[in-house]
Amino acid sequence: MPIIGIAQDAIFSQFYANPLYLNPAFAGTQCKKLSINYRNHPWPTFGTYSTYSVSYDSDSPTLSGGLGILAFADRQSGMLATYSIGGVYAYHLNLSDKYSASFGVKAAYYRKELNWDNYIFADQYNPFSSGYMPTGETPPPTDMKHSADFAAGILLYSENLYGGISAYHLSRPDMGFYTPDRLPIKYTAHLGYNFFYGKGNNEDLRISPNVIYQNQALFQRINAGLYVDYWIMTVGGWLRYDLKNNYYAIFLLGVNNGFYRIGYSYDYSLSGLYGITTGVHELSVSLKFDCKRKKSKYRILNCPTF
Repeated sequence: MPIIGIAQDAIFSQFYANPLYLNPAFAGTQCKKLSINYRNHPWPTFGTYSTYSVSYDSDSPTLSGGLGILAFADRQSGMLATYSIGGVYAYHLNLSDKYSASFGVKAAYYRKELNWDNYIFADQYNPFSSGYMPTGETPPPTDMKHSADFAAGILLYSENLYGGISAYHLSRPDMGFYTPDRLPIKYTAHLGYNFFYGKGNNEDLRISPNVIYQNQALFQRINAGLYVDYWIMTVGGWLRYDLKNNYYAIFLLGVNNGFYRIGYSYDYSLSGLYGITTGVHELSVSLKFDCKRKKSKYRILNCPTF
């Protein structure tokens, strides 16, 4: 009987540094910004898994919302690669003097590639000789699958409270190389709050506890932690619990001067994966423009930077 492997979408630990990947409703709710994210997950036995993301989003007063574009690439040790590029639109609405809402949709091109030549199978290797034997494995009929992909999300926020839900892969594109295999929908729910401390208008210290829940097929994940912002520095700590008994501690250090921000985070395994993987490194860089938004009638979302 063949062994079946099931995986979930690549994840980023700096959730708010890549907001369009978390929820399309984030488009245009903050400044005009360009975000670049890189995640490196080395497995000494299996190779390196690298994930890249580039996005840009801006408010659009004429469209009563925000627009964005997100490009994504995930490369798994030179054997399997996933690419996506898509556009995002979010409609913004002031619900009251204190609360605002954003409704976002995303349409994207999704592609998965299989590099068959980089695979080595058990029957290729002859332990009694120094060479390789012909393999009995049959290559798939195609080494590339592509499809349209769609997502949607809702975001509610006030001066201090923010939260939302999103669903990705609504069309469940078929990514199977041998037989039909539809991509499971990824559901995300996130919630956070800002506590400001300081004298008068000098609120130099912000503490932001957050929780994020994600579900995709058999996988469920809860992330709980907080950010602490002081001056231009941000530190953060998270505990990620995969409901398959895998625990990770996530540590973050970031710099944010208002125009640019740079963040570095490290995922440290607290479960049986320690020693099998050396941990996960993640780097984010973002440039912000026109953050004052003097002419906009919509509230700027005040959520964590990373």
